[in-house]
Amino acid sequence: MKSSSDLKLCLYYRRAARLHLRSQSRSSSIRRLVCNSFLDKDGSDASGTPTPVPSQQQQEVEQQQAVPALAAAQQPGWPQLLSPQQLWGRLTDPLNMEIFSIALPMLATLAADPIAGLVDTAYVGRLGAAQLAGVGVALSVFNTTTKLLNVPLLSVTTSSVAAAAGRAAAEARAATAAGSSSTSNTTSGSSSSSSSVSESSAAAAAAAAAAGLSSAISSSTLIAAVVGLVQALLLVGGGSWAAQLWGVSSSSPLWGPACDFLSIRAAGAPVTVLLLVMQGVYRGLQDTRTPFYATLAANVLNVGLGWAFIFGLGLGVKGAAAATVLAQVSAVS
Repeated sequence: MKSSSDLKLCLYYRRAARLHLRSQSRSSSIRRLVCNSFLDKDGSDASGTPTPVPSQQQQEVEQQQAVPALAAAQQPGWPQLLSPQQLWGRLTDPLNMEIFSIALPMLATLAADPIAGLVDTAYVGRLGAAQLAGVGVALSVFNTTTKLLNVPLLSVTTSSVAAAAGRAAAEARAATAAGSSSTSNTTSGSSSSSSSVSESSAAAAAAAAAAGLSSAISSSTLIAAVVGLVQALLLVGGGSWAAQLWGVSSSSPLWGPACDFLSIRAAGAPVTVLLLVMQGVYRGLQDTRTPFYATLAANVLNVGLGWAFIFGLGLGVKGAAAATVLAQVSAVS
């Protein structure tokens, strides 16, 4: 029977062995101590086979070697800095380059809308404080109503299209492999009916996967149209009630600009939802550059039309809303 001190020593060195397996010189001595700590007092293991036990001096030396290593492992270490060559190798890794090619245009797309919004805010701010505050209330109502469903719809569209695209690509590769194997068998003169059956089944599976991708895209577009139409009806019918809910009464100077902007902006709600869903479709297809180019062109057009409608035609806040809607329509088309 081992005493309590022997058990504590056993647990101590078992912990040290788990933490320092990378150091062969130290871990070998630790493992030897762990094994010896399980031996009986007479120097034999559970089977009764005699095993040489280190002397007391050897055990003390091994303890002195293991204790500093255990203490050093318990201290938090500084993260290792990469050299410029290692950092460049990480950045130019094919997988990282593919991730960057998808993520960077997506980030640029997300940054383009706020920048264009700042320009619109500067335009409306030149009309007066009441117009600027009224447009702010209208945008708050519009974003609250639309973002409740638009963000989940974007995520669901991206995931569903990506899954369908992955299945279509896998089935297309399988059909190509089956066709190439059938061609090689025909060339070698060993063609059989089984190869033709496998080729036809692979082609049918690829066609079904492609049909599934088309179905996912069309379903997402249809849902976007329905959701956008419902949002437009809610905003047009309940826009004045929502403005009052936001604290703008009919006698307030903010009432007119808020209702004027919201009535026109609500008419473009289906286009807003459809534009967002199309971004999800292209993201699912691993194409984030096309939405970025479309969003950039729409924002540039919005800036130009906003100046022309607000100041050139004198439409005020109605011109700002109309410019945004027309720019989004051009991006979708």
